[in-house]
Amino acid sequence: MNPDGTRGVRTPTGGETALDGIAAALAYCLRPAHLRSTVLVALVVGTILTLVNQSDAIFAGAMSLAFAAKVAANYVIPFIVSNLGLLSGRPAPAPAVAPDPLSQFHGDGREPPGGTQASGRSR
Repeated sequence: MNPDGTRGVRTPTGGETALDGIAAALAYCLRPAHLRSTVLVALVVGTILTLVNQSDAIFAGAMSLAFAAKVAANYVIPFIVSNLGLLSGRPAPAPAVAPDPLSQFHGDGREPPGGTQASGRSR
């Protein structure tokens, strides 16, 4: 557990954990419009791969657990790859803007109540 009570590995940005990034990626992939396109890709590519690579076993009727695993992989792998492509093309999150170190001062150069100016001198 991290000192602030959160779980997970801290990322270089410091604010979010790796688990937060995974959750955000899953949420992005599970959006209905994205899911429709990735499932469609998986169905089309998986069907083509199954027909090309397993048609002899299908027509011979040689069904087994190993055969079912191969057919399942023909659909799962294109689904994963299309989601990775979707994630690689998503817009980058807006960079965190560091606070302006001079924002504590008024626009006219006056000090805030009880403060000092950047030069360290007091008026």
